[in-house]
Amino acid sequence: MHLHLRTKAVLLLTTYFSDPVKGDPMPLTPLEWGRFAIWLRDSRLTPESLVMEDPAILLSTWRDETVTHDRIHALLARSGALGVVLEKWLRVGLWALTRSDPEYPYRLKNRLKHFSPPIIFGSGDKKLINQSAIAVIGPVSSNEQEIIFAASLGKESALSGYNIASGFSNGVEDAAMKGAIENGGTVMGVLSDNLL
Repeated sequence: MHLHLRTKAVLLLTTYFSDPVKGDPMPLTPLEWGRFAIWLRDSRLTPESLVMEDPAILLSTWRDETVTHDRIHALLARSGALGVVLEKWLRVGLWALTRSDPEYPYRLKNRLKHFSPPIIFGSGDKKLINQSAIAVIGPVSSNEQEIIFAASLGKESALSGYNIASGFSNGVEDAAMKGAIENGGTVMGVLSDNLL
């Protein structure tokens, strides 16, 4: 996975690379990253400048109760761990997008502004995340009539040129996705945790 230095800096500051261990620095939350990103922009800095130059000098005017200088330094010091996890992600075909990447979901950025997720991960065709989609959400335990309806919705969506987006669950979500794929359509499974 070849990543821009900006993406690596955002990963260092905002992402867990393994299960949290007591004493490890906690990555910045989307709200914390939003505040910090605004400060970086207003200070005419970029995330990658924090790894290219001395962060102690660059952060001299940064003040925040939860996003301390020590926390930022500890997060930036995880480059070895980042290298290991990038190799793992590369092997399984994962990609990462920051808010500054042109492929980042523009609707998400427009609605949430600086509080949109600083980074999203995916696998497959990145172009699909900015195409029109019909979201299908439903119970895992679905009856036959619901499954038939969901498969039909997937088929009609595919024939009309829409993606199906779902949470990748069994039941109606799975049926709608299969209905789309079987009819030449595209699908997006949106997971809330552990893409691996």
